[in-house]
Amino acid sequence: MTDISGHAPGRITALYLVVAAAWIFLSDRALLALGLSVESLSRLQTIKGLLFILITGTLLYGVLRRTFRRLSEVLASLRDSEGRFRALVESTPDWVWEVDADGRYTYVSPRCRDLLGYAPEALLGRTPFDLMAPEESRRIRQVFAELARHKAPIVALENTNRHSDGHDVILETSGRPVLDARGTLLGYRGIDRDVTERRRAEQALRDSEQLFRTIFEQAGVGVALIASADGRLLRANQRFCDIAGLDADRLDRVSITDVVHPDDLAADREQMQRLLSGERRWYALQERYVRPDGTAVWVQVSVAATWNPGDAPTNHITIVEDITARKQAEQALTQEYEKVNLILNTTLEGYLLIDPAGRILDVNPAYCAMVGYPPEHLRGMDLHILEPQTPPERIRQRIDGAVATGHARFEVRHRRADGRLIDLDVSISRMTAADGPLLAAFVRDVTQQKRAARELREAHERLEERVAARTAELSVANRELESFTYSVTHDLRAPLRAIRGFSQALIDDYGDTLPAGARGFLAQIETGSIRMGELIDGLLALSRHARGEVCRAPVDLSAIARELLRELAAEDSTRRVAIQVEEGLTADADPRLVKTLLANLLGNAWKYTGGRDAPEIRVYAVEKEGERVICIEDNGAGFDMAFAAKLFEPFQRLHHQDEFPGIGIGLATVQRIVHRHGGWIEGKGTPGRGAVFCFTLTPQRRPRD
Repeated sequence: MTDISGHAPGRITALYLVVAAAWIFLSDRALLALGLSVESLSRLQTIKGLLFILITGTLLYGVLRRTFRRLSEVLASLRDSEGRFRALVESTPDWVWEVDADGRYTYVSPRCRDLLGYAPEALLGRTPFDLMAPEESRRIRQVFAELARHKAPIVALENTNRHSDGHDVILETSGRPVLDARGTLLGYRGIDRDVTERRRAEQALRDSEQLFRTIFEQAGVGVALIASADGRLLRANQRFCDIAGLDADRLDRVSITDVVHPDDLAADREQMQRLLSGERRWYALQERYVRPDGTAVWVQVSVAATWNPGDAPTNHITIVEDITARKQAEQALTQEYEKVNLILNTTLEGYLLIDPAGRILDVNPAYCAMVGYPPEHLRGMDLHILEPQTPPERIRQRIDGAVATGHARFEVRHRRADGRLIDLDVSISRMTAADGPLLAAFVRDVTQQKRAARELREAHERLEERVAARTAELSVANRELESFTYSVTHDLRAPLRAIRGFSQALIDDYGDTLPAGARGFLAQIETGSIRMGELIDGLLALSRHARGEVCRAPVDLSAIARELLRELAAEDSTRRVAIQVEEGLTADADPRLVKTLLANLLGNAWKYTGGRDAPEIRVYAVEKEGERVICIEDNGAGFDMAFAAKLFEPFQRLHHQDEFPGIGIGLATVQRIVHRHGGWIEGKGTPGRGAVFCFTLTPQRRPRD
């Protein structure tokens, strides 16, 4: 394009002045040199003026013709440039605009229709602030005023505009000030770029980063970013630091090789090498971490590489879960399984694992020995093969019942491999497996027991028959014995009375004439008669206490003991005996028999403490293996335990008659009363240190000594 600006007007003017000055100066000198008259000179001056006009006009025409030709070329170039500029403006994704010094639009490119939904002509004369919410409008107006005051460019100014349909559009505005020759601000020209999606993407990225940061820091598992080249810990969350025992502020000094147990490093490095070579994108394994204090923790590690654009791993992310408790539980479970397996393999009880369909899944050696089959033959076998005598529907009913209730107990007969039938006691419990319920059956071979039970039942039946016969015989013998005892005691009293009577008559009638020896014999006859009478009374008492029904009622043993001891003290008022009777001693017993029992025991205690300076008698209760036992203790003569077997035999005495009188029937009577109540009695003594008799009146077992 030809340049018509710059020095072209000055050159034309200078040329014109030179030509005009030369013409005037040279033409006037030439005319004066010719010496023409004034009239001729005047005409020549006129002709010279006309020639000057003609020459300058011609010269001016040429100059203007050339100038206009060049101007036409410039205008054509301008129109072409304007067309290209308009096409560029209209095709650019940015909105091109121009505003005056007040910020009113003087030009708006069509792109505004796409960005804000307004036609270009609708925005002419309006300001950008009219397209914003009030608060945003005030902010941007202040920013624009400050920039305009300093005639500063607008650089990437973000502002939120309201689309014609009401939604917000984020624009990034850039522009330069337009100044006149004197530097006065005429306005701004610039562009607006729609950055709404970019800002949404950036916000989404920030939200994603925040979410990742939250997950990273708050995750229940350890997470660490590790440099693939040298294993340095670049970043780790608090859970990772807790698991590995690391200080979060000193991670830059730690390598993952410092954390992994030395025995597990080889496996870890092998997997890492495969990861770095691209053979795999991730791996998982279980290994041990060693904390700074030396303790080891089991961890489940999952490692994935992060890849750069060159498809080479730069770092890798490690996710760590502390499985120490799980490992310990697995170890305990393994030990428990081994223990259970050992028990199942060594127990004498048979064991079967059965599914709900009635198929045998597993057996132990004891059951194989019971039925004579090897385990591989039994696994997968249906139960009805082993129970040919049991209807299939009955087997189904048992299995369904055990599955529903969780347990079952019954007896069944299984056929052995040799064809024999054996009796089994079966106890089934339901157990839950991953595939559903299973049944664990424990069986005992009770064939011998059932045979023994049958034999015992038959023997018991025979024994009952014999007992019934013996009982009948014993009843007859007891009746005969009672009759004999009654007859003997009553029949002996008459001759005994005669002996005593005639002996007394001899003494009364002939005592003075009898020699001393005869009188001694008569005294011995009298003494023997008296003792014989006592023996007869003892036999009657013993017989009386062996008969009749025991009528139980609540009995206050303490009250009876105190009453009996008062009677003994009244009969022998010269003695001072220390007596202790425990309060609240009661029993459910026959009151009449219990009083006889206590009278005999307390009478013996009173009698055998007769030679003591400080006699003591105690009545109290003790607990022996959960049983309440009544005891009567004294510090009297005592007895030798070597003769304890004779204590409760009738007419057996451990002391001489002249030392402690008696007939030996009291303790026998006590034992019969105790036994009739279903209780037990025992006596312990030490010669010269006293004795203690303990008894119960309830049918319970006797305690071990």
